[in-house]
Amino acid sequence: MTIREFAYYGIVLIGAVGYFWALRWWKLRLLSFCTINYVLALILALLPGYSIAAGEAVGGNGHGFDETLYTLYLLFAILTPIGIVVGRQWGTRMHLSGEVRPHASARMALLMIFVVAYTLAYVVWLPYVPFHDLLLQRIDVSEAAFERVDITHQWASVAANPPFVFRYWRPIIQELSLLGFAYFTAVHYSAARPRLQKRNSVGLLLLFGFTAYCMVFTLEKATLIYLVWCYFLIRHMIDPRRVLKRMVFLSVTVLALCCVMLVVFMGVETLPDTLSAIWFRMQGQTASVYVQNEYIMSHGFLGLHGIHMPVLSSLLGADYYVNLPGYAYEVLLPELSANGRVGSAAGFSIAELYFAFGWWGAALFGVVVTAYGFLDQVILNSCQEASLGIRERAINVGFYAATSSWYSLLLVGSVLGILSFPFVCSETFFFFLAGYLLVMKVHGIKMRSVAARWRLLGRDARSPLAGGADA
Repeated sequence: MTIREFAYYGIVLIGAVGYFWALRWWKLRLLSFCTINYVLALILALLPGYSIAAGEAVGGNGHGFDETLYTLYLLFAILTPIGIVVGRQWGTRMHLSGEVRPHASARMALLMIFVVAYTLAYVVWLPYVPFHDLLLQRIDVSEAAFERVDITHQWASVAANPPFVFRYWRPIIQELSLLGFAYFTAVHYSAARPRLQKRNSVGLLLLFGFTAYCMVFTLEKATLIYLVWCYFLIRHMIDPRRVLKRMVFLSVTVLALCCVMLVVFMGVETLPDTLSAIWFRMQGQTASVYVQNEYIMSHGFLGLHGIHMPVLSSLLGADYYVNLPGYAYEVLLPELSANGRVGSAAGFSIAELYFAFGWWGAALFGVVVTAYGFLDQVILNSCQEASLGIRERAINVGFYAATSSWYSLLLVGSVLGILSFPFVCSETFFFFLAGYLLVMKVHGIKMRSVAARWRLLGRDARSPLAGGADA
């Protein structure tokens, strides 16, 4: 181990230990949106970060050790824990003030009816659905992989003149279905009446099945894991007991789901090959930034051309956005690109901002992470604030769990996913926010009535959800 490598992992370790120590010192809740993102970033970005900066992750075909990427990974390891903790500290005494809109459950039920109808129309319109074709054995796994790319990355090419109504199929079918599932699950488990819970269990199970279908009909794997994680997070926040048992169960469930999907969707045959595929994906999650930085070294920083802004890009022309992830896909997978397949390699949040704005982008990353910590704490407080009603807290739990699961890879992907203006940089969060405002009327941000005491969200005697909630 070289001195440079020793220093890198030493700083990563100090940052991780310091983060969890700070949470304990300031009595901040451990299981949160930011902690989920940070832990996944540790596993998917920081652990393999040194080998990526050294050029080993791209097969040694690059320009050797990349000092810029090495510095970016180090800055990420330093700025992320500090920014999250500082932001959460600033938000400890604040919460969202609001009330449930009249007939909230009826509103959400109507929204889900719309999602079901929209999903049916979209599936009928698609010339082929990979999940159906694979299930009915019309195609093999290699053909299914091509179909998956066609209806995700090459969506406009699957049919001539695709209708505008299907342009935002993903946030409507996948995100709104997840939000609806989270809403009804949180309200269901916050109800203190066992008879009411039993009556709604069948409907909740059917809703879970529909949402699971929405997540896998494209043969994407991460979305189904988001659904399972969302359910776990709701159960934990409402009843925080037996957390270790649930964490073990969640880990085993996610690993089993990954193995099953790799076997069914990708044709992996043996258990060692399955585990090897999972490990390879974990190690290579941010490896494409090495190739992307080579582009920057040749062409210079991109400015706003490096930020995907759907509406502005369409107004300013097709060449406005420089698709670095697409470029990296072509370089890393030339055999697929030669066959006309288009994809997008995974990115890395701090590198994305650096490619756009230089080292000012790295400074902007620290501000963004601090803002995430602040928003995380404010919304988390809103799930526990005693001055809010039971239904308000339950709905906040559902919204918090849905966004925390869907954006759990934010730090190892596009960091502008939530903080960007809807429909300009990222349209996806607009749909989550619109679904939340459909059932909640937000008055603003207020100071917490009980700032020094954390109330656990659950149905036991210590919990502010000790009362009942109608479903």
